[in-house]
Amino acid sequence: MNTDTAALRDLEHPVLSEVKAATTMLAANDFAGAADKLTAIGHDGRKILDWLDAHATFAKANSAATDCLRETMTDLGDQAETLVPHLRAGDATTDQLNKLRLDLGEAGNCVQSGD
Repeated sequence: MNTDTAALRDLEHPVLSEVKAATTMLAANDFAGAADKLTAIGHDGRKILDWLDAHATFAKANSAATDCLRETMTDLGDQAETLVPHLRAGDATTDQLNKLRLDLGEAGNCVQSGD
């Protein structure tokens, strides 16, 4: 594994743990816990996006994996900004929760597919 791949994996590892935890918390209707994990995903996902921007040649050469990462980290970052207050207040809609579950699943697949 080259150093760029290893560096990206180091950034992905906490996100994968957070995605799994958020998914479990959503299934248990622990929306406050899921909000905490989504906030962490947004923060750690931003690190991945910044790293991809700083390593454009690597990202382009590995676009099959990095495009998926970029899309899902962007989607979850957006949800961290918009959905967390609703999760904490307990007034997230079924559609919002379903979209979050879908995005978490896609993110988990993107991160795991790179291993």
